[in-house]
Amino acid sequence: MSNQRAIIERPDGGISVLIPSPNALKQMTFDEIVAKDTPADAVSVQKGTIADVPSDRTFRNAWVKGTVSMIDHDMPKAVALAQDKVRVARVLVLARLDADYMRMDEQGNTPAKQTVAAKKQQARDATADVRITGAADVVALKAGMESVIAEIEAM
Repeated sequence: MSNQRAIIERPDGGISVLIPSPNALKQMTFDEIVAKDTPADAVSVQKGTIADVPSDRTFRNAWVKGTVSMIDHDMPKAVALAQDKVRVARVLVLARLDADYMRMDEQGNTPAKQTVAAKKQQARDATADVRITGAADVVALKAGMESVIAEIEAM
């Protein structure tokens, strides 16, 4: 397997990584593959190696052309992606809590309803958690996102 990568900057500012297949490299050079497979509207193309591509792809849709390294993360985009993952994680939890709330309402159990309502609010507020919105980098963001999701799932 080739260690070569083409880092392609798209018109939207995002990054695509071209990874040549072993079969393609038997038939063409890396440069020929890059010339053939790079979109016409690419803003820029840089040759790199596997070491230039982040190994953690959690926030790959937030990749942008780097200033120090070839690929950096757009933190506002990464935060939005983390918030989307939290939203997905809370869907089933909110549905279960809604059912619990209705059951407590039918039973006239006001204290239990208040407890469930507080959990629902906590789940709704999870996207604004400082562990996500205040993360300094993608490592902290991923850790914060995972801990927020774990708390939601434990409700």
